[in-house]
Amino acid sequence: PARATDELVAEAIRRHLLRLLRAAEPGFDAPLPGDTSFDALGLDSMTRVGLVQALEDEFARSLEPGLAFDFVTIDAV
Repeated sequence: PARATDELVAEAIRRHLLRLLRAAEPGFDAPLPGDTSFDALGLDSMTRVGLVQALEDEFARSLEPGLAFDFVTIDAV
């Protein structure tokens, strides 16, 4: 697969976060700035693991399961 740029990764994270957040709260439409922490968004451990799995699927790369715990914002990832 092609090399993922920071912008592509950030956009993928936002897209997957919106999907996950809207599943929990239909109509969720708050902006997702890159420096907003996953804690502030209310992401629990299962949601963070789901985010990492979605990113693995999208980019066909193996990622550390704790990625969304070690890097806690879109920009950090």
